[in-house]
Amino acid sequence: MEFTQTTNSFIHRDQYGKIDAEINFELVNGDTIHVTHTFVSETLRGQGVARQLANQVNYYRHKKHYQLTSSCSYITKLIDSGEMK
Repeated sequence: MEFTQTTNSFIHRDQYGKIDAEINFELVNGDTIHVTHTFVSETLRGQGVARQLANQVNYYRHKKHYQLTSSCSYITKLIDSGEMK
């Protein structure tokens, strides 16, 4: 699945151009990505799309040498379990 990066998100659009998956974040203090929200449409749930979005953010933050924080329950769970290092 391909995602488009915007200033503060990674998104996927369905065949009609509607966003059907996204992860939103903000840059804090110039060195930290803070994830605020993850959304996956009903039609894509159960296919690992949320994890793919998390991987996109994790790759991006490593590439930029940013720290990672979250107020999104899904991403917080991944951070706490050690799955997002």
